[in-house]
Amino acid sequence: MKCDANGHPLPPHAKPFPHTMQSNVDWTLYKDQIQFEVTDLLFHQTKLLAHSVDKILKLWDETLKAHGGGTPFKDHSELYQMIDSTPLADNPWESYKLYYQGDKPSHAIPL
Repeated sequence: MKCDANGHPLPPHAKPFPHTMQSNVDWTLYKDQIQFEVTDLLFHQTKLLAHSVDKILKLWDETLKAHGGGTPFKDHSELYQMIDSTPLADNPWESYKLYYQGDKPSHAIPL
């Protein structure tokens, strides 16, 4: 059954609500564009391992401290927390783990 944002039923042929576009300066959850782009680079584009992310952030932080600044993230854990908290459009991030607990077949199981 289709419902509105408050859970009230809608008529069967109700059109979907228009998608709300965000401003191009709205970095939702991220402090600014730099923090967003660092996240995208370290996690998505280069797919660095956690210890490599930590090393880059440590070296970068040491450089920036000399100029009175600091890195956008303390370590990989802080970066991952930001990623996990990031909404995608109007949908929250969710993940699931499924486990099969039935009898295993006697023949080869496809992966």
